[in-house]
Amino acid sequence: MKYFLLLIGLLPGIAWSSVGDICSPEQDSKSFISDWNLGNSKTKVLSMQDGKDFLVDHGSIVYAGDLNNDGNDDVIFEASTGVGSSGDRVFSFLLQCHGYLKPLGASYFAKVEVLEPENEQKNVFKDIKIYSYKRNSNGSIQRKGGEPLMTPHVWHFNPDSQKYEGESE
Repeated sequence: MKYFLLLIGLLPGIAWSSVGDICSPEQDSKSFISDWNLGNSKTKVLSMQDGKDFLVDHGSIVYAGDLNNDGNDDVIFEASTGVGSSGDRVFSFLLQCHGYLKPLGASYFAKVEVLEPENEQKNVFKDIKIYSYKRNSNGSIQRKGGEPLMTPHVWHFNPDSQKYEGESE
């Protein structure tokens, strides 16, 4: 009976640490997504606490799904603030930890797609295909038939840096 109680006492900790060494509440920057009313419309707000810095971005969730096959929905957030004349937008990759979202990287891209693996393995991160605009020598976006031309790159999760990394243009 006492082993049963010990097992019951350990299960919540085991479940909360299902992403292994990735989530570290004592050290991680912490992000949260909430809804905010702006007049008659509602927007998503990404808030990030990183040390003494507190950052806020408005935008939308472009992906809500399981990036690392741990059973929890992770998020890719597209910020509507910071979109410049280049046309690129900021996409943030966020892992669901117990009680917060952990940033796994962010950068300017044209668009992103999560690649589904052929065989799913627990706690193995999915790759993300990012797209960069092809540019003319003056920096403007190249177009063909009115559609912007893009170059795809595949980003992989780097367990050492705990970030998504790869090439982009």
